[in-house]
Amino acid sequence: MSAVHRSIPSTAAPAAATPGGVGPTGDTAQSTADVVPAAEAIRPLFGGARVERIAVVDPQLHAQLLRIWTDVSNAGGWVGFIPPVQAADVEPALDAALVRVHDGRDWLVVVRASPGPDAPPDDGARTGWRDVAGFAFVAANDRLLSEHWRWVLRVQVHPEHQGAGLGAVLLDGLGDMAQDEGLEMLHLTVRGGEGLESFYARAGYHEVARIPGAIRVAPGDDRDQVVLVCRLGERGTQRTS
Repeated sequence: MSAVHRSIPSTAAPAAATPGGVGPTGDTAQSTADVVPAAEAIRPLFGGARVERIAVVDPQLHAQLLRIWTDVSNAGGWVGFIPPVQAADVEPALDAALVRVHDGRDWLVVVRASPGPDAPPDDGARTGWRDVAGFAFVAANDRLLSEHWRWVLRVQVHPEHQGAGLGAVLLDGLGDMAQDEGLEMLHLTVRGGEGLESFYARAGYHEVARIPGAIRVAPGDDRDQVVLVCRLGERGTQRTS
C-alpha cells in the first residue's frame, strides 16, 4: 500500500515512562474502512518517530504486538492483565482485538522509532524505520447517538523504548488521525493511584468522571477508574502538511 507522508510537528515532551491504559469496553475497536486511506495511514512526526494506522496484521507484526503487550504487562502497565503473564495468556486478547481490525471495524495505531545511523538492520531497513515500539486501539462505543467520539484502548510502549516520549507521540498522531476522520472526542480510562492522569493531561486528556473502587487489583487493593476525555478541537496545536 502506498502512502502519502505528512510531517506534523510533535508537541510531546519526553516522559520518564509511558503508562498503559484500557477502556471499559475491553478489546473492541472500530475503523471506517477495510483499507486505510493513504493520507491517513502514515504520519511521520518530528522527534524521530512515525505513527501508522494498520489495517492488516501479518505474522511478523503479530509477534511484535504480542511481545509488547506481554512485556508491558509484566512491567506493571495497566493493559488488561495482572503480572506475571506469559505470551499464551495475552494472545487470546490480542487475537480478539485483531479480528475486529481485519474486519475493518477497528483502528490499530502503532508508533515506530527511527534508527540511529549505527543501528543494525532490521525488518524496517527497507523504509528506514525500526520495528514497532508501541501501539493502541481505537474502539467504537457502539452507541448510535455517540458516533462523534471513540474509546482509546491498550495504550502501551515497550519498556525498552520508554523514556523517549513515544507514548505521547503515539497519542498525538492518533489524535490527528481521529480529527481527520471527523471525530470530536476521544475517551479513555486509567487506574487511579498510578499518577497516569498527569501523563495523559499533557496529551490533552482531562478527567471527567471517577468511579471509586471500580478496579480490584488484588484482595484489599481496590482502585478508582478514572475517565479522561480529549476534545480534539481544543488541543491547541498547529499542524502543517
